[in-house]
Amino acid sequence: MKILVYEPSPGGHRFQYVAVLIQALGGADREIVLATSKGARVSAQYKAHLRSLEHAFHCDDSIRLGSSSVVSYWLKAFLAFRRAVRKHRPDLIYVPFGDGLSQIMGVARLLGVRVSEHKSKMHVLLFRGVVPGDAEGAMGALKSVIWQWITAMAGVTRYHLINPIQLEAIGKYGLQKLADRVCLIPEPVEHMDAIDSTEARRRLGIPVGGRYVACLGALDGRKGVDLLIRAFGQAGLNRDDRLLLLGGASEEIRLLLEKDFGDLVDDQRIVVIDRYVSQEELEAGLFAADLICTPYPNHLTSSGFVVRAAAAGKPVLASDVGWMGQMVPRYELGMVCNVKDISKFSFAIENALECAESFVCSARAQAFSGYHSIDNTIAHWRATLPEDMGHGSETMMVKWESVQAVPPAWKVPGIVQDAPNRAAVVGDGS
Repeated sequence: MKILVYEPSPGGHRFQYVAVLIQALGGADREIVLATSKGARVSAQYKAHLRSLEHAFHCDDSIRLGSSSVVSYWLKAFLAFRRAVRKHRPDLIYVPFGDGLSQIMGVARLLGVRVSEHKSKMHVLLFRGVVPGDAEGAMGALKSVIWQWITAMAGVTRYHLINPIQLEAIGKYGLQKLADRVCLIPEPVEHMDAIDSTEARRRLGIPVGGRYVACLGALDGRKGVDLLIRAFGQAGLNRDDRLLLLGGASEEIRLLLEKDFGDLVDDQRIVVIDRYVSQEELEAGLFAADLICTPYPNHLTSSGFVVRAAAAGKPVLASDVGWMGQMVPRYELGMVCNVKDISKFSFAIENALECAESFVCSARAQAFSGYHSIDNTIAHWRATLPEDMGHGSETMMVKWESVQAVPPAWKVPGIVQDAPNRAAVVGDGS
């Protein structure tokens, strides 16, 4: 059996998802081909996630997309995908980041253009998309219906969603043609051996004293890092409380730190490690922190660092929108706030750091973390294999329903000041 995994971009954590797929789908009777871009094999992401698995797959790195407009990029991605499918003629196709490509495929099929005449089952992971029932106005509702229709028309066997809110909305308000094709899959989180915070800080080469708020991964305005820096600068904190920024920073963030917060950087109140960091360094960053902050102002879908914080037993201060705005309080993972209001954000940092000192993971938070383990993600992907290949035989699959069944330890009242060990929704401090 031949399996094609299509991922042209090595950016972000895309190759981590590819690595999980290869581990899940590999076997003596299966040939796995990764179709990716030219130069991907020399990327830091390939080295971190795929180099050790090269024995399990063949890499076809002949794709050339180049830099272009969004529409042009996805047209090129679709044409490259079509060539890869026709070249390798796989029995199964997996697309770990299918946003954009799926919608282009849907439009193409409506115009009579198919990816291939070869009968292949296709599994696609979606992160974004218009959530039915949550659109604003008639135009928003129309966009939702169009997105659902062209997504359903793409010829995909099964769409796998990370976001349970999106799944529930499609099932309740969405088009049946799409609802019949969607299911839920966990966010894959690697097993992490706990590290003492002092030792974790030593491994990173940062000051070991004080309390740390940490923001990990890509450091840019899209992820609200500029808002976090400004809010931290205004917060009334101890002199040895620190902000750890761990990951590659955009030029915008570098200029902000240099121009307006150079004194905090010089005093090591803001500690910056500005580069692509390894998995081991990210884990050290998680355990070095007292509080993980995910201040993504417009991020509606899931966050891998919220899930990883839960796995590390660390509380989160997150933006109060989308998936984070609902999952963090519902599963008692930390606090949420309006990160666009700097005064409210500053108050939230103060409050969350105080609560972090006595934070413990509730049964609900532990169930949430267990569901998102890498082993459970592998079990979900194995369940997509044909029955004659013995899918699901190696690992029992934990379903999302079991997480929902764990009773909450407390009810979310708005502003919580009497439950420091639990999640809280932070108000304006008034």
